[in-house]
Amino acid sequence: MLLSTPAQINIVFKNKVLPDLRVSLAIVEKTAIKAKYRIMRTKKIIVSASRRTDIPAFHMAWFMKNVKKQIFKIKNPVSNKTSILFFSPENIQAIFFWSKDYTKAISKGYFTELKNRGFELFFHYTINSEIKILEPGIKTSLENRLKAIRYLAEEFGPERIFWRFDPILFYKEKNHTKVFNNLKDFEKIALFIKETGIKQCITSFADQYKKSLLRFDKTKLDFIEIDESEKKRTLNNMNNILKQLNISLSLCCEPELNQKGAYENHPCISGEYTNKLLKTFIPYKRAIGQRKGCICSKSLDIGSYIDHPCMHNCIYCYAS
Repeated sequence: MLLSTPAQINIVFKNKVLPDLRVSLAIVEKTAIKAKYRIMRTKKIIVSASRRTDIPAFHMAWFMKNVKKQIFKIKNPVSNKTSILFFSPENIQAIFFWSKDYTKAISKGYFTELKNRGFELFFHYTINSEIKILEPGIKTSLENRLKAIRYLAEEFGPERIFWRFDPILFYKEKNHTKVFNNLKDFEKIALFIKETGIKQCITSFADQYKKSLLRFDKTKLDFIEIDESEKKRTLNNMNNILKQLNISLSLCCEPELNQKGAYENHPCISGEYTNKLLKTFIPYKRAIGQRKGCICSKSLDIGSYIDHPCMHNCIYCYAS
């Protein structure tokens, strides 16, 4: 954070707009302290936008509004305390976006604007098989989402794009015995991804969460927890397809399934990878407060489960 920077911004505290004031960062700091907000004093960091919701699909207008102000109010989901982050390329090393649908944000030119402002961008793009009962809120067709990932690879470079087929899910209809999974479009998607130059597929198996099990009940489906041997068989089949396409398979928070190092052990957010790509030398610690088995580098997530709800309504989701 560069408090000496004379950047001019409009700022909102406790829903009260300081009336048409053009205020310096020093004034913002003083106001934040008075409002009992914590000023985040940090060197360059990685921002995650966001594991908690889908900002590119639903909340990019809010995101860009705060980028233009050069400031974000970030609420801790556990303590509920609010912190202030001054937001500029001088103190943000990179922004990692996470989304199931980038099409609207692309059409608005938001990412090009961020690039022109000097921000370094990376993109996690979850593209699963097109099964409406599992992801009922995704309105954009699989074809158009594939076009979007190709655009991102062409515009920002395939090395900054991570395809997620996530999670792998097994399920059945209630009172029936036949078990289904969501892998029907996997090879089709992988064949398309190959042509974009993207080299990594990240996956994990769906876990049982209280919220997701309630959603399963409402849709008259049963979640099926497969055993470890079936999981390894599934991953082996996926990996055999990807190997032929020169795409590596990386597991997210599944250490017990990769004890022999059969798959890539690449963090979803890697300080080492970011430094290598950007030719920077910023030290990063391991992230805390993530799922068991997470090996990501520390980042700052700016999304909110409550203030920025996700409307994809995925049946397996832990957040919404």
